[in-house]
Amino acid sequence: MFTGNQRGLNDYYANGFGMGLHYKSKNWHGLHIGVGGFFKFNTFSNNLKNSRYELDLFDIEDPENHHDLDRLEELYLAYYTKHFTAKVGRFSLQTPYINLQDGRMRPAIQEGLHL
Repeated sequence: MFTGNQRGLNDYYANGFGMGLHYKSKNWHGLHIGVGGFFKFNTFSNNLKNSRYELDLFDIEDPENHHDLDRLEELYLAYYTKHFTAKVGRFSLQTPYINLQDGRMRPAIQEGLHL
């Protein structure tokens, strides 16, 4: 990612690499569990402390963190029937209002109950 600003303002660049692993159990009487995680590496970047977009690729709370960029993304219990669906925990969600493809290294994760 690269942001080229007009003269007098800083330019920012960042490059990252990531990989994820996800497990979803077999359905048992309508129930299943899911767990997944992701790690990413800041392969190279300039000082992103004041960057608006590039910092979102990595750790916005600790801009100097370039190595410990892993997180548990999903841990949920789900129940499915022909007429009802419920999911509780931490999970990714695709709806008309939530788009998983938001341009960052990883999509946003939701926590709570989805019916």
